[in-house]
Amino acid sequence: MKLERLLLAGLLCAPALAAPDVADLAGTWKRINSKDKSETVLRLELDGDALVSTLEGLEDGLECTGRFTLKGDVLRGKVRWVDTKYGTDSTVPWKFTFKSDDAARGSCGWLDTSYEPFKRGYTIYFLERMEDTGPSDAGDTGDSGDSSSDGGREGWITSDGGEEPYGDAVSAAELVGGWKGPEGAWRVSADGERLTLEPVGHSSGVSLELEDDRGVFRGEVSYAGGTSRVELALDGERLVGRSSWTEGGEEGWAPLSFERLQRLDAGEPAGEDGVEPGSDAELAGAYRRDDGLYLRLGADGEGELVAKDGALSCRVRLQSEGGVWTGTANWDGVETRWELARTDEGLVGRCQWVDVHEGQVVARGWSARSFERLKRAF
Repeated sequence: MKLERLLLAGLLCAPALAAPDVADLAGTWKRINSKDKSETVLRLELDGDALVSTLEGLEDGLECTGRFTLKGDVLRGKVRWVDTKYGTDSTVPWKFTFKSDDAARGSCGWLDTSYEPFKRGYTIYFLERMEDTGPSDAGDTGDSGDSSSDGGREGWITSDGGEEPYGDAVSAAELVGGWKGPEGAWRVSADGERLTLEPVGHSSGVSLELEDDRGVFRGEVSYAGGTSRVELALDGERLVGRSSWTEGGEEGWAPLSFERLQRLDAGEPAGEDGVEPGSDAELAGAYRRDDGLYLRLGADGEGELVAKDGALSCRVRLQSEGGVWTGTANWDGVETRWELARTDEGLVGRCQWVDVHEGQVVARGWSARSFERLKRAF
């Protein structure tokens, strides 16, 4: 199955037209909500190579201003909503694709601050120039469906429907691990605020290099036919966004998403440094781990990690190396490494976590762990 057929959505893709000039778009526009048909007035004024906007017809206390740039037939920018009544101030993206110099269709982002966490989304709007150009110049503002095919498109993914991503504020380090995405599993690594996504177990032949841009990770993906722009943001346990394509001089977007894989033996992240050596006292005994599981160890360093009811989680085998007990834990065929040091209270150190997809280890990392020594066996 071709990759471009994996992700499908319905968003208008206008046929190729001569791109408008930014100066031609300055003026007064009627902005029409596609759902309830409500109207506001959008004024666009030329400011160098950009357009600045003012939205009129709003409730008392609301102000909406923005700044836009034109690339091809797509006008894109950010608008700032200020509500003096409730004291809110937020910025959201808007984008319009022009079918002619007098009509456009686009998506306007919204932000609802009455929820915790805030809710975000998009609403489809139409623009009509407010001047008497005759009925034939107003453009079709109906939802007429997809007017193009995939023929001739160039991009990593070439379906329709990609929207500019919103998401939760997150550091690159919090995204490290395994994810399920196009064609299978992907490994995410971080270097500062830069993300690298690499395919695992499938020959997609691509890698993604993205950098944090105020909560949205932007960059490029290289594939056999060239490069595509990619934008992703965290939404719950998913990275959602879009990948660009081109066709006949026009740029569009395909939807793109990655789902976080379930993590085996997840815990709080461990520091980059290794485990400091501890005492040489033997480990034999029973311990309660910080997540509520129990570790039973023999004098030979072998034992089991079990639940309170005795249900087996994994089998452990450790040996002393210069004051640090190192070894493996076997989770029903999946092995992870442990590094622990003996203290007066028990054990401290780190245990490896793994992200697995269809029986294959996709990513590994370390969780900080502590084990309290029990006075008597449970």
